[in-house]
Amino acid sequence: MEQAFNTELLRARVERLSHRGRLAFVLSCAERLAPNYVAFSRHHKWGDIGALSEALDMGWRHLRGETVDAETLREGLARCEAAEPDTEDFDSEFVSAGLDAAICCELVLQLVKKDKVEPAVEAASLARDTVDMHIQELESLRPQDPDLETRILQHPLMQRELRRQIEDLEFLERTPLSDDVVKQIGQLWRTPKASNINRPA
Repeated sequence: MEQAFNTELLRARVERLSHRGRLAFVLSCAERLAPNYVAFSRHHKWGDIGALSEALDMGWRHLRGETVDAETLREGLARCEAAEPDTEDFDSEFVSAGLDAAICCELVLQLVKKDKVEPAVEAASLARDTVDMHIQELESLRPQDPDLETRILQHPLMQRELRRQIEDLEFLERTPLSDDVVKQIGQLWRTPKASNINRPA
């Protein structure tokens, strides 16, 4: 069955999740995007890979029930923001995906700081946008192509990303996040072999 991206439906489902469920969903998105930042940083020899790694670590620690103090959070948010590449300063296929990854890791910390719905919605949108841009470059699609959106939606990479988001939501909707479950998803979701656009971790 072909999947589609529906922001309002996504928001409604995210609203029904617990704070821990929302955080787990954002962490899943961020883990899939993080290797894209590594690829960007290595290509341009610029950035702060450690800032993203520490943000993800803080998110997982918070999900396990550990307290992250306000100063550590403030510093983490500042580092992630400073690590965001300016798309006007770099010119390569790596930049947009790297920016999305940095922002997504910042969203992890925003959710650790305060429970909100929007960071989870934005994380899903960033993951989708990363794939969208990559498909346009990969397939040399023209912006004026009348079938552009259909071709992007039907591409295997986009369908894989949308299925993954739905699968994560379904899992988090039906599964209480006990300590054992958090440990399990940490092992499954952390440090993927490749990003959502197949860049190696």
